[in-house]
Amino acid sequence: MIKNISPSDLPKASRELDDPRFYFLQINPRSWGIYLLLLASFFLGNTANAQITNNRYKVTLASDNLKTCGGANNSNSTVTILSYSDTSNSFSITFNLPDGVEYVANTVAILNQPAKGNYTVMESGTPQNPVFSIERPSNANWELGHEVVVTFERSANCDAVAHLDDGGIFKDLFSIDFEDAYGQKSFDADSNLVNSYALLAASLSISDINTLLANVGNTYTRDIVVAQGGEGCTTSFEHTVNVGANLNDYQLSFAGNVLTPSTQSGSLYTYIIDLAAEPFLSNSGLGTCFDN
Repeated sequence: MIKNISPSDLPKASRELDDPRFYFLQINPRSWGIYLLLLASFFLGNTANAQITNNRYKVTLASDNLKTCGGANNSNSTVTILSYSDTSNSFSITFNLPDGVEYVANTVAILNQPAKGNYTVMESGTPQNPVFSIERPSNANWELGHEVVVTFERSANCDAVAHLDDGGIFKDLFSIDFEDAYGQKSFDADSNLVNSYALLAASLSISDINTLLANVGNTYTRDIVVAQGGEGCTTSFEHTVNVGANLNDYQLSFAGNVLTPSTQSGSLYTYIIDLAAEPFLSNSGLGTCFDN
């Protein structure tokens, strides 16, 4: 989509072009945290857009909520760059993604550009700090009023959940670089204006287990209830038990099926609860997704 602008849409510089002033759209996001029992807390933010605005470019970012574990759980960030001049080139945008959030290689693409703009995008940098260079053939200057929309895919891993548990906020911070008649220019997005997004991760907890008065030599059974209080879905998780020194023949079972520990180290027994495998697939009633 080509966006036509008139001179009245352009910011007015009160100084020379080599000393541009900034014009920011003020955004006051409201956000709050929800803290659950064991594994995760959740930050929910609004979807206001981040902006860098000067008398060369206006850059707008919108980042979608993100789930963990990659694949179909990945989501996109979309960048809109509007040119306010015809004297600039060598445009690049560098991102600083939150802990545990990474750029998925080879997913950056141009969604929209002027019909005869012939803009291309190239990637470099690292997964957490990707750099996207957007240029015309022979690095010609951007034209006044040209708008280019770029999207890229992000993935979240376990470090993102740790960041969430520590109260971290999820924002795709960024800066831009370009050249004009006055040399190299760099501008950082104000972190207060960058929109936050939610990490939709599972939050598992174990309900209180009843205390039993036990006699030596007898066998006892207690139910263990795992609750899911998060915004995301998980297909598998680990359950670890530290078996007391005075307990013999400890067994964990589900729907009458005795489970085998995936690992055992001394008194520590670790079980993999995989909803896509038996005995859970046929007996949990959850399908392969343990959600809230």
